Amino acid sequence: MNNSLPADLAKLQQQFEHWRSTRTTRSPIPEDLLQAARTLLNRYSTSMVCRACRLHPDSLRKPATVNSRTVRTDKAASRPAAITSPDFYSLPPAAPLPEPLVPATDSACRLMLERPDGARLTLTIPPLDAVSLSSLCSGFLRS
Repeated sequence: MNNSLPADLAKLQQQFEHWRSTRTTRSPIPEDLLQAARTLLNRYSTSMVCRACRLHPDSLRKPATVNSRTVRTDKAASRPAAITSPDFYSLPPAAPLPEPLVPATDSACRLMLERPDGARLTLTIPPLDAVSLSSLCSGFLRS
């Protein structure tokens, strides 16, 4: 495989292989190897460098000073804040609804909408006509 690689990329590939063969436990990739791979991105595509060095593209995009363990703790610390403060869709101010085309009943309707990104909206509303339902649904799905 080294025959088809440029000389500088083949040399970096050998450095990564040497590091992998000499380490005794799982450890992060040394920053000097990552930095050498990042410098080759100026001449070669990300996929070529990653394939030659057996790297995931995300490892080349990470800033040099960020440690993966630090990132995990930061994400874990921020999770409760994300759970306690969800985003909500703002409905326009209440306007008088037009008379429904179907006969009104005393029972309420349950409307459940879900967007492709996973956002869900569940409402218990009085019976509405098709125009009102359409504007409510389109407003949620556009946001």
